[in-house]
Amino acid sequence: MAREPNSWYDSARTSHPISVAGKTIRGPSGPTQHKEVSMTTVIVSPGICGFTSTITATVDEMYNVAITVDSPCPKIQELAGQITQISAFDEIRKPITDSAVYQAAAASKCHTACPIPSAVIKAIEVAAGLALPKDVSFTISND
Repeated sequence: MAREPNSWYDSARTSHPISVAGKTIRGPSGPTQHKEVSMTTVIVSPGICGFTSTITATVDEMYNVAITVDSPCPKIQELAGQITQISAFDEIRKPITDSAVYQAAAASKCHTACPIPSAVIKAIEVAAGLALPKDVSFTISND
């Protein structure tokens, strides 16, 4: 017996159209508009570790994203080796616990507070045209 969708995740897994920035597109199970190949670069200054990293995400017409991560951190280098190609639609529709990026971060033993996995997700979204480019920041003080 099929159950009714009970969350955003369940309903997003169907072939319902996604609307981003005024454009309606469908996932791999439905027709898609022609998508031009595009590239997004995210530079991350992660904080006290000092391991500034550069993420590049290049999307093709089928919304598959090629990811490269240039980082001096050995754990991020290991993470980068596990996430070289990801389907944008598959990745953004998953809960965080099922995300290929976050699972690879866990397998690579990245620090829990490392911002690089989140930045990879942002790069995927922007490269695929599923989010607008906007800087993200933390302001941390010990008052």
